[in-house]
Amino acid sequence: MSLAITHKKPHAPHCVQAIVPRPRLRRALLDAPWPVRLLCAPAGSGKTFLLRECAQHRPANTRLAWCDLKGQSSGAEGLLDALARQLGVLPDLASVQTYLEQQTTALWLVIDAYSRATENARDGALNTLLLCTSHLVQRWLPTRRRPRC
Repeated sequence: MSLAITHKKPHAPHCVQAIVPRPRLRRALLDAPWPVRLLCAPAGSGKTFLLRECAQHRPANTRLAWCDLKGQSSGAEGLLDALARQLGVLPDLASVQTYLEQQTTALWLVIDAYSRATENARDGALNTLLLCTSHLVQRWLPTRRRPRC
């Protein structure tokens, strides 16, 4: 059983006016041919706002699924639950994986505020999802630490 994606347009978080635009970094990220973009930097460095800026300039026919983990350490189950809510599927690895593998249209999947804490099960689930995804899915991962993937 799979659930349909809602027709409500997903959006990136609201941008604060005081943030300075970063056109050079935005252009480098948008022009990069990589299927995964990992932004690893300290808290408050502007990772989320840079990705929001990129999301505003994504190609017209590209859907956006923005999954904000809020830096919480909730294990693999928390990661899968948050992704499943954004994608409209059941909250288990097989359902999320199947959905991402079977994409026929462009999708940007942003997993924002990935936890600083090391959790092998969560990092393993993330690794599986990063490796199994359709070529039409661009993965964006802003985090304070490099996941063990």
